Amino acid sequence: MPEDYGTQASEMTVRDYMDLLRRRKAIIIQTFVVVVSVGLVITMMAKPLYQSSTSILVESKRWNASPSETLGPFSHIFAPDLGHGVDTQIAVITGRKVIAAAQKNAGVTGVSVKADQVGQTEVVTIICQAYDKLAAQKVAKAMPDAYAEHQAGTKKKQVETMLDFAREQLRTEEKKLTRALDDMQRFKALNLNPDALMLAKAEAIAQHDEHIRTAYTDAAAAKASLDSLEIEKSGIPKFTETPIDKSNIESEQQIRTQIANLQTTRAALALRFKPEHLEVQQVDEQIKDLRKRLTELPATIREVTTAPNPQIPEYDSKIAEARAIHESRKAALASLKATRPIAGAASMSAADRQYNELKRDVDSLQMTVTGMKRSVEDLEMQLVATYKPTAVITEAGAAAQIAPKPMNNFVTTALIGLVLGICLALLQEYLDDRINSPEDARRLLDAPILSYVPLVDQPDARLLNRSSGGGSLLESYRVMRSNVQFATVDSPTSSIVVTSTSPGEGKSVTATNLAIAMALDGRKVILVDADLRRPTLHEKLETEHRPGLTNVLVGRASLEEALKPTSVPGLKLLASGPLPPNPAELLNSRAMAQVHESLRELADVVIFDSPPFLATADAQVLCSLTDGVIYVVQLGEARKAPVKHSSELMRQAHARVLGVVFNKIDLRSRRDDYYYGYYRYYNYYHTPQVEDGKPRRRATEEFEALAAGGPVHPDMRDTEDRES
Repeated sequence: MPEDYGTQASEMTVRDYMDLLRRRKAIIIQTFVVVVSVGLVITMMAKPLYQSSTSILVESKRWNASPSETLGPFSHIFAPDLGHGVDTQIAVITGRKVIAAAQKNAGVTGVSVKADQVGQTEVVTIICQAYDKLAAQKVAKAMPDAYAEHQAGTKKKQVETMLDFAREQLRTEEKKLTRALDDMQRFKALNLNPDALMLAKAEAIAQHDEHIRTAYTDAAAAKASLDSLEIEKSGIPKFTETPIDKSNIESEQQIRTQIANLQTTRAALALRFKPEHLEVQQVDEQIKDLRKRLTELPATIREVTTAPNPQIPEYDSKIAEARAIHESRKAALASLKATRPIAGAASMSAADRQYNELKRDVDSLQMTVTGMKRSVEDLEMQLVATYKPTAVITEAGAAAQIAPKPMNNFVTTALIGLVLGICLALLQEYLDDRINSPEDARRLLDAPILSYVPLVDQPDARLLNRSSGGGSLLESYRVMRSNVQFATVDSPTSSIVVTSTSPGEGKSVTATNLAIAMALDGRKVILVDADLRRPTLHEKLETEHRPGLTNVLVGRASLEEALKPTSVPGLKLLASGPLPPNPAELLNSRAMAQVHESLRELADVVIFDSPPFLATADAQVLCSLTDGVIYVVQLGEARKAPVKHSSELMRQAHARVLGVVFNKIDLRSRRDDYYYGYYRYYNYYHTPQVEDGKPRRRATEEFEALAAGGPVHPDMRDTEDRES
């Protein structure tokens, strides 16, 4: 039977946890209030945080090549840039340079920026947060332009650098051309009669040279176009692969046909051989393998078809056309070179030769200046017509406050405070060494709970024979009396020791009231004050303590002389007598054993009030002598370690623990109300009182007989005559 209590005590139920939280509600409430208060103070003191956002479409960075220049020193600047993935673009957007540029353009600082991809698209949401509402909105509006400028920055800087260089070269060449023209004009002014024929020849030669230079430029451009097409063609695969899902029915049919053929073969072999024959088994294995292949055969198979790339013929056609153009321009250049007129040096005078040189210099400089002007125009066009790699999807709106959020913070801090309070309550319960619940006592003493005795503030009202009110006090001892009887049904008990862990837990009062309750039940009870160090029972029952137990043990008085009647019918007291110097040895003597046997013959129940268990060895001696032990525990005050040690000592003494009595329970408090709150139902008085116009319930005949000091009559009833 006792083993069941130990098993039950080790299992915590929901009610046990609720009881734990009820006991520790103070620290839970305090923690909750502190955490919520701190959260509210932080929320009220926090600076408002604002947020504004915009959405942009990030695309590949592309630069259009110059339509008039496909070959030249600036051609690499206009090559296409394919850009990067969305993740890379997000990293660029949230980079230090882009954010600094946006803040500089907006004229604000202290704005944090983050970017998120919208699903699997190329749309990116830029979120700007700041403690200044206007600053967050300005930066959100400036971010798309800052990002676009950053993406275009490298190419733009290259174009600007080359444009400055081209303009400087153009100015230099124009100065040279001006000087050459001035020289030629001065020469013409000094030489008024140049040979007209030589001048005409020189002009024809110059014009022919111009045609040759033009043809040479056209041939070079055609060659560059041809080489570009051949390079592009080399980067294109010659064949394209196309996956096609094809049904596998033909393979499945072939396997089924093989299985059918093998089954026919096996049937023929079965007529000649037994199933264990090697050939039959081989055929079976083949059938098994084919069936396994049939089950593993996929429904469809994927085939990859290879076909010539359709772009190859297109490139071949373009290359052939470019090659034809190149050949025709080469032929034209060769023809011009072959037909170039040659001026005879002998027929030319010195003045003519000098004039021709000046003319050639002027023409060369004019061609150079014309080319430089074309390059400057191309660079200026590229600088103006640069492609922006972004598109704004959603414009930045007015910034909205995102923090602090008082309601969210309150809910969060409330949850944190509640969880932290519960955790602290559990920690406090774990670190608390006091017995706070009946389960603790059951686990430590391996015994049931006999009763819960309420706390009585007035010392004179703690005994049943002195109390002016019955109710909860009387009912608690009735329950204790009944539970003791139930605990001793299988093995009748005639002697009981009432003890506790330490002084002040109410063991003497418990022993006295239990004796009174059993005496009121019509049983002969002898109450023995075995506390030979601090005896108190003679004071509680208002009798003399001499002669007493020690007088009987040393042979100075007989047991009949020491037994004293009390005001409670059926209850006698054996006081302690004079205090001996060696109580433990006296209680462990043969004389004590004889007195114990004599007491059991004189009464139905003998109840011993012993010293606290850990204070002396007296209680351990009495436990080994008597039939059972009632252990008194003050709920919320008794410590677990001493109670556990007392339990070990009782097991060493082979004592039988009948149960545990929880003493001094405050009925005015709701602490542990789950265990003993029902006693309030019996908290009434025998004196007539009126409350809300209705008389309060009167005490039972048992308590009235106790209060009057007379016997209990079975026919007594609650009547108005007896009440008056």
